[in-house]
Amino acid sequence: MFASTRPKIFLRVQFAVVAFFALIAAALFAGEGAASPEDKGGSASVAEKSSSTDAVLAVKGEPGTLIFRVVDEDKRVLLGEIDSTGIALVDSGVSSGVHDFVFVHANADGECVIGGVELAAGKVVRLIPELKMRVGELEVSCQPPDVEIFIDGERRGRGVVLIGNMPVGKEVLVEARSPTLGVQSKTVKIAANSTERVAFDMRQNKPAAAPDARILLPDTQLALASQNGAVVTVDGKPAALKDGAIEGLAVGMHVVEISLPLGEKIVPVWKGAFAAHSAVMPEAAKASPAIRILDDVAGNSGAEAENAAAASDGGDDAAAGEEAPEIERKVPEAGTRIKIVVDIVLDTSRFKFSVADPGVALPGDGLCKIYVEGAELPVPAKVTSATSAGAVLSFLLPDTQVSVKESQTFEIEFTP
Repeated sequence: MFASTRPKIFLRVQFAVVAFFALIAAALFAGEGAASPEDKGGSASVAEKSSSTDAVLAVKGEPGTLIFRVVDEDKRVLLGEIDSTGIALVDSGVSSGVHDFVFVHANADGECVIGGVELAAGKVVRLIPELKMRVGELEVSCQPPDVEIFIDGERRGRGVVLIGNMPVGKEVLVEARSPTLGVQSKTVKIAANSTERVAFDMRQNKPAAAPDARILLPDTQLALASQNGAVVTVDGKPAALKDGAIEGLAVGMHVVEISLPLGEKIVPVWKGAFAAHSAVMPEAAKASPAIRILDDVAGNSGAEAENAAAASDGGDDAAAGEEAPEIERKVPEAGTRIKIVVDIVLDTSRFKFSVADPGVALPGDGLCKIYVEGAELPVPAKVTSATSAGAVLSFLLPDTQVSVKESQTFEIEFTP
């Protein structure tokens, strides 16, 4: 029993020691009072080091950077390497006196020299080498243009994506994903001062015979749906459970209703909305990369709308002391979809939201449709309490429960 617990205790102690030194290293770079080094390859500063007789060198920089002390013109001594934390503590191989240090990285042009660094017992010297790192670009294109592009599992866009300032030598997994056309992938290595190009063509792929999205029921709903005689419907159509999930659905929101037998009748006991997710598309594909209005409701171009939003938020571009310009707010026409952002979830059938575009005003007491991830939610709703600061959206079916989270981005469309 005790033998099995010792490795865990050792790991905890080891983790605590590493975390302790990491905190010390981070604290060393939080101070002020930088002193100019003799050379221009980086910066140096000195801080008091309590209760110690040894000099300590604290280096902050690019992970993988090697740290050398110059002994003479032909000899250097390797002191250490900056790890993944971006900080290295060197407390051996350095003594009191004036030293020159050289910093080298395999993916940097040239090296960085910081000379004339004075070390003394009881002092901590902080060095920040400035290396010119080599970078490359990655360009990914897809056909058809609505296929999602993923870089190392992160959604980066559709059609054509260009990413710059990528570390040289890094291996990148590039994927083209579509819930109907499948997945194509390729691993590439970024080269210095060049553009790595990847092209996917999925137009010849055979479309899937049926949608692959599914709803994984939570424990409470699964327990109800697993009862003898339970009837489950999705959007009013009978559905079957398989391993606790409802499969063969289109991506988007669906209304699920569960009914149980009561005597000779089948009585609805639960009804609510769930999002069906594709097995091919990671969750990152569902997130909107930017909050912007879908249509030109306010009569502004995208750039003008973004500038207006920055001015209304009091951004850094606004001159100090100047008031933000007044934004003309227009009521959208019926049939126009508008991006909204959930501010507060009031209960299972109501939430408070704000409009993503500052140039749009909401009509009070307006009936609307709701779109989640591009799919219409088949539940009627109504906007109430509309003000310039936001509005409340209420679902008209009193027993409807909808999974809504704060900061989610939806779309609403006002009906005539």
